[in-house]
Amino acid sequence: MTVLRGETTETSEPKAEEIAEPADRRRSIATQLWVVVPILFFSFLVVGLHLNAYPTFSPIDERQHVDYLYRITRGELLRMGEQIGQETLRDEACRGLDWDQFTPPPCHPNRPYNPDVFPNLGYNSAHIHPPTYYFLTSVVAKSFRATGIARNFVSSARLSGGLWLGLALILFWYAARELQISTVNRVIAMALLATTPTVIYSSSTVNPDSMALLPGAALLLTTLVWERKRGRTILLLPMMAAVAVALKVTNILAVGASAIYLLVRWWHRRRAEGIKPAGQKGYVAAASYLAGAGIATTIVWLLLHTLLVRVPFDPAIELYKVDSLSLNAILSQAMAMVTPVKDAWLSPFFRTQAVNLILQLVNLSLVAAVFGAVFYGRPRSPRMAVAIAGGLVILVAGMALTVFNYFFNSRTYAGIPARYGISVLPFLFVALASALRRPGVTWAAGLLAAASVATVGTAMITAI
Repeated sequence: MTVLRGETTETSEPKAEEIAEPADRRRSIATQLWVVVPILFFSFLVVGLHLNAYPTFSPIDERQHVDYLYRITRGELLRMGEQIGQETLRDEACRGLDWDQFTPPPCHPNRPYNPDVFPNLGYNSAHIHPPTYYFLTSVVAKSFRATGIARNFVSSARLSGGLWLGLALILFWYAARELQISTVNRVIAMALLATTPTVIYSSSTVNPDSMALLPGAALLLTTLVWERKRGRTILLLPMMAAVAVALKVTNILAVGASAIYLLVRWWHRRRAEGIKPAGQKGYVAAASYLAGAGIATTIVWLLLHTLLVRVPFDPAIELYKVDSLSLNAILSQAMAMVTPVKDAWLSPFFRTQAVNLILQLVNLSLVAAVFGAVFYGRPRSPRMAVAIAGGLVILVAGMALTVFNYFFNSRTYAGIPARYGISVLPFLFVALASALRRPGVTWAAGLLAAASVATVGTAMITAI
């Protein structure tokens, strides 16, 4: 069995642990299918159940995202100042909207709709997002419709979330394996992640957050593989960072977490006994490549977005414009993402005491695992570094995004939704899996995972 190096003695400082090669890395592809196939099946099952139980449009801007998707399928880009098209307005009128502040007009398949009577005068505020997510989703949605898997465009687009969730969980599985986390702990953490109502809701509606887990897990895995292998794999880091931000700008939080992880590992090795200077080589450079690619991609998109403006008017932006940004306003968002699974809009069948209890327990478990690992985890280990990276990001993300919105989004100020941090969840759930070291704790977490699967699954099935 492969073990991590760097044991602690009473007479010397702890050495920095190395990331060792996973014990089962050389297994055949056929053997690894026992992981991939069940994960994809479970992901599509979860998203499919939610899709059938929740046909109405989500009030979390799903109208805007569906319209953006329709445009991409026609080869068009959404620009600021454009109103939502007839296909989307008809879809919402016929499906309904899960929001008591607005009732869509009656469903009339052959009658045009007036966008002015819809919220925000029918203007599409999704222009702030890069087109990458919409392009990839349109490709998958078209294939689902062509094969008859989904009945209509919106359902096929929603079902694509099953693929994004499945791929994210597969990469999460292998990232945890890089850290030598046991199979049982990986199963528990993955079950909790996949059945968290916040994750299910974002994965089962049309929005860029449905793909946020995927770049987060990919960045974590790529970073850990680079640390183990070094060499040319460093080129994968800036590439992955650029793709993550191109999917949604808020995914830069996962880029930041990966860069922080590398800097923490550099510091650990720098202070450790027995680590030669050559052993520190590349950490700062790798972190710089990650951060640089993420920031550069953000700047490129901001410039392109400015060039694509058709009319500089968006009621949603005008609603949140402020003259100045105070320190109190920034500090008020300090706890906005501790943790990203809480305070989210959920489907009606998830708004129950049982589901809320599960959600709160998962939230508390994440907080305890992350900050427990920071202060009481194995010194200078990769697992501790993952916890530090995830913990730092969720502490500063709310304030950082508040400042970003003010200076780069037309001087707006609004509360930062916790879902913007979904891309950091792989780091947090890896920290949770790492914290399951004692049998009693593992059993408790396993029972919570089983209760989550049963409670959330029952809620969706009974709602169909």
